[in-house]
Amino acid sequence: MTAADLPARFRPVIEQVVERIAAGDFAGLARDYSRSGQDLGLWAREHPATFIPMPPEAWHHVDAYFLADRGVGRSMSTCGLRRKGGAT
Repeated sequence: MTAADLPARFRPVIEQVVERIAAGDFAGLARDYSRSGQDLGLWAREHPATFIPMPPEAWHHVDAYFLADRGVGRSMSTCGLRRKGGAT
């Protein structure tokens, strides 16, 4: 699935989440988006790259894919950005 397949209503939310990750606002992410109480910044702080807010052209490089939470029966779409050469 490509970014074109991702419903437009998800784009602002994804952009806000990425902006908060780039700003290091993990407490705000947990408050507004997490139901688990887990540290949402753990993986971001351990990642070797620097996160930046999404520029508009980033949507041309987005791969969207479907995730299903089998235990609850809910599902969600998410996306990932890839640099040229396929690295994330």
